[in-house]
Amino acid sequence: MKKLKLRNSDIYLESNKYGKPYLLNNENFQFSISHSGIWVACAISPKAIGVDVEEIKSIEDNIARRFFSPQEVKDMFSFTGNERLLYFYDLWTLKESFVKAEGEGLAIPLNSFTVRRNNKGNFYLNKQHAKYFFQQLKISNNYKLSVCCTKGTHFSGIKIYNIDQLYKDFMNKVD
Repeated sequence: MKKLKLRNSDIYLESNKYGKPYLLNNENFQFSISHSGIWVACAISPKAIGVDVEEIKSIEDNIARRFFSPQEVKDMFSFTGNERLLYFYDLWTLKESFVKAEGEGLAIPLNSFTVRRNNKGNFYLNKQHAKYFFQQLKISNNYKLSVCCTKGTHFSGIKIYNIDQLYKDFMNKVD
């Protein structure tokens, strides 16, 4: 909390009615957290933001039919084998990051909106949600990580910390 000039004792977290945590009395500090397997991801922004990380594992096709829009299912089934699996996790992490950025989580049905990929390979939401953009970050061959941010937000990429350094920095401990 060095950037905000807050001591640990001054940090107060609350949750909105959907369970999304936020820093009390600091509306220009938004964050989102996700974890899967060996990874924990945290995205921070002055505006709405969501992050999702997922370990890539085999899935049943009926999961896509249940949670994706008809267009997304069609797009996904245009791929075969491993490409289909990777596209599933693209969509899943992008959709999860969006509902987290909105602050409502799974109160927004995942099949109620559509994520598409354009001919440049970039993912986007329909015009109804045009205030957001997506960023995908490569952390490992076995994981997908997606971030959904409000347009106009500066996204500086990814920083990887080991747990000991993170603890030391957060607790302001010095050797």
